[in-house]
Amino acid sequence: MAVRAGARRALDPASPDRPRVTRHRRARFRGQPIGREGAAGYYLRDTALAFVCATLRTMCSLVPLVIRATGKYNITNRPAGGRPTKPPDGLRKRCYGGANRTDAAAMPLIIRPAASSDRDALIDQYLGLNRYEDPISGDRVTDYQGAVESLAAAEERLARTDGIALVAERDGRVVGHLFLEFREAPVFVRAELRAYAYVSELFVRAEARGAGVGTALMGEAERIAAARGFRRLIIEVLAGNAVAEEFYARRGFTPRSIELGKAIE
Repeated sequence: MAVRAGARRALDPASPDRPRVTRHRRARFRGQPIGREGAAGYYLRDTALAFVCATLRTMCSLVPLVIRATGKYNITNRPAGGRPTKPPDGLRKRCYGGANRTDAAAMPLIIRPAASSDRDALIDQYLGLNRYEDPISGDRVTDYQGAVESLAAAEERLARTDGIALVAERDGRVVGHLFLEFREAPVFVRAELRAYAYVSELFVRAEARGAGVGTALMGEAERIAAARGFRRLIIEVLAGNAVAEEFYARRGFTPRSIELGKAIE
């Protein structure tokens, strides 16, 4: 076995450069007993080290639990270099639903303002809305271009009335939308009752119905309207759309006018 010269001198007992070895260490190197006092010293030292190591392991295992319980160090919603930003009133993102359940209908539901990236999803929404209403009204356009034009017309009304478009998002997918306009009634209505909020569009995709999506959208619309100082919320329903009538009745809406039509030759 090859040993470097420096190491060989250090191990040679006759070398003047050998490291200083205490009595207990020298005894252990030679395989001799170290006596009761030395044994007690080693026992106390080993016991103390074991205690310190166990304490450190316990503290390290408790840190994630403390962070998870307090949420103090949760920075997932913080922008880089700053505090979490709060959207202005009426434009905040709200979550509904139970995240602990595994079925698709129980995935967290997010109600938020529509963004430019939602355009394709909103076109699909209008396509579904027109096709849903056509069997009832008998006059809806049911092709893709008709959906594009319907969305453009609705967005133009929103811009004219300072309205807002809301979408319901579940599992990263838009499953419903609501367009809320702010209008004023004609002069024959009393002045204090002329201003009202108007739900011009509300549609929930078939696979998401019955899971509280429409209720969440309407709740957010009512909250925004109240925050802006409006005292009335109005919506129109197609005659024959019994499902919609029942839904709005459960929300406290009552009939206020009837629009009649007649085909003429």
